Amino acid sequence: MSEDDGSRPTDDTGERPALADRRDTDRVYQPAEDSKLLADAVTEAVASGDRLLDVGTGSGYVAARTREAGASVVGSDLNPHACRQARG
Repeated sequence: MSEDDGSRPTDDTGERPALADRRDTDRVYQPAEDSKLLADAVTEAVASGDRLLDVGTGSGYVAARTREAGASVVGSDLNPHACRQARG
């Protein structure tokens, strides 16, 4: 993959591949220290009954912690493996 103008990745044909083709969709981001910090911040900010959208949910860790705090959460991710893992 190269850069056509220094800012946009292109493939060997000069075309910009779809985002899904540029990602390693066989891997799912697993919870780490930053996940706990984010989950703590979100759960402190939400109230029972709040509705949230977790974009890029990865493993679903933050969404699950938010749901435990009483919020209604929808998680989404470009990676189908992440969606399956987040569903449990």
